[in-house]
Amino acid sequence: MFYDAIVVGLGPAGATAAYELARRGFSVLAIEKAKLPRYKPCGGALSARIDKILHSGFKSVVEKNISGICLSYQGEDAIHHISKKPVCYTVMRDRFDYYLTEKAEQEGARVSMERVMKVSEKVSSVQVITDSGSYEGGIVIGADGAGSSVARSLGLNKKKKFAYLVKGEVKIPPRSMETAVDEIRFDMGSIPYGYGWIFPKADHLSVGVGGFGSRCENPFAYYSGFMEKCVPDVTETFLKRRCALSFFNDAADIWNDRCMLLGDAASLVDPFTGEGIYYAVRSAQIAAGVMEAGQEFSEYGARIDNEIYKEFRYAARVGRVFYSAPKLVHGILKKNPEFMEMFARLSRGDIGYEEMWNGVKNRFLKEMLSFSGLRSFPGVLKGLV
Repeated sequence: MFYDAIVVGLGPAGATAAYELARRGFSVLAIEKAKLPRYKPCGGALSARIDKILHSGFKSVVEKNISGICLSYQGEDAIHHISKKPVCYTVMRDRFDYYLTEKAEQEGARVSMERVMKVSEKVSSVQVITDSGSYEGGIVIGADGAGSSVARSLGLNKKKKFAYLVKGEVKIPPRSMETAVDEIRFDMGSIPYGYGWIFPKADHLSVGVGGFGSRCENPFAYYSGFMEKCVPDVTETFLKRRCALSFFNDAADIWNDRCMLLGDAASLVDPFTGEGIYYAVRSAQIAAGVMEAGQEFSEYGARIDNEIYKEFRYAARVGRVFYSAPKLVHGILKKNPEFMEMFARLSRGDIGYEEMWNGVKNRFLKEMLSFSGLRSFPGVLKGLV
């Protein structure tokens, strides 16, 4: 059978793409390498801006609605902020991905569990070879993560930048769990050019550390110190994993005439927070819209640049400031707690990175110029000016 579109990967990007294309009347084959549902290493925090783009049924698999944000520095001096509306939802990826996949199947997408070995282009189609057979389609959607076999086969997105993380799921005593359920916590200084996190789930915590760049290639070296300071009363640890994320790179080539890369395969990971799920879903929606309109795939690249890359360029500036001088930034946020609500509004999509940054950079610069050692942090100055 010939398919209008073959989707490789059934994470949030691929499952959303299969759903959006199938409901528009395209014949869709969606291929996933192993049986679903299954655990995937991910913090599982969906920024509340997801409400603006995803059907509300996803909330049936949400673990916690979170309205609080906590920011600490190396386990101490926590800043707590409670917003009037949710800032994020936490999920377990096995249930969330499976929910999205079932929605795609309900719209008519065919789902098959096979491992893709190679993708090749023909004159007027693409061929996808798996460990079980061969399929032909009009186009291929690469949604198979940072190590995308689709991208590798077609020579796309070769210049990647990586963030490295280790995460785990942990149990803590019930009394401790009661006090941890209302906020997500970020700990600055836990790892170079990154942070530690604690995200509450229904009956446990998702925890981890992650950082951008080569200094963080061995995140295990920082994980134990973070846990000792921030989660000292763990009673059980399970599903502890290391993984790598391919984050925003302006030089990424994410499409050709018969392929669009989505989500992590396209390095659509926020260079400040490391968030990927929202951008995975949104890139799938953009790709489906381009297909429906019969546009050249260059339009996909243009829309990603205008809607997502534009934000990521400002997010990268924020990241340079925060991660070059985390203790200094933490002190400024403690003196100016209203900035925490700006982050809450950013998470809800009420403002974007450009608006948020333009609203705070002058005050950040004033505070930082008063610090005599600022010249020791060139990344801070580069981000601010």
